[in-house]
Amino acid sequence: MLAAIHALRRSFTEFQRQLAAASGESVSTTDAFALQFMAHAGDTTPRDIVAFTGLTSGSVSIMLDRLEAAGFVTRKRNSKDRRVVTVQLVPGARQRLIGIMLEAHKGVGKVFNDWKLQEIEQLVGLLERMRAAD
Repeated sequence: MLAAIHALRRSFTEFQRQLAAASGESVSTTDAFALQFMAHAGDTTPRDIVAFTGLTSGSVSIMLDRLEAAGFVTRKRNSKDRRVVTVQLVPGARQRLIGIMLEAHKGVGKVFNDWKLQEIEQLVGLLERMRAAD
């Protein structure tokens, strides 16, 4: 079990490293998580992103500043209620995200190249138990 936990930690660390390399340091793991949500949800609000990610509104605001500067999203105020902000992926952002994620996942696979089937089954069992506990 301890080996599975260690491998999981290593895989997350490697994923973060690969994600940074693939995106030119512009996308963190949390950014990628939020971008995937936006890609599936379509136009959304910062409040929706807060609810999905569990981040504070301030953290989401900072993240959106970063993603806007990196050319992934735009924010638009609602013409009827200026307090309401809609977040949209810019054209091409979805494809850019897919490319970054594919590149990052390639590197993570290397962590498991020399694993035995039993070790993979242990890790899968641990992940299923963690998901069930949530």
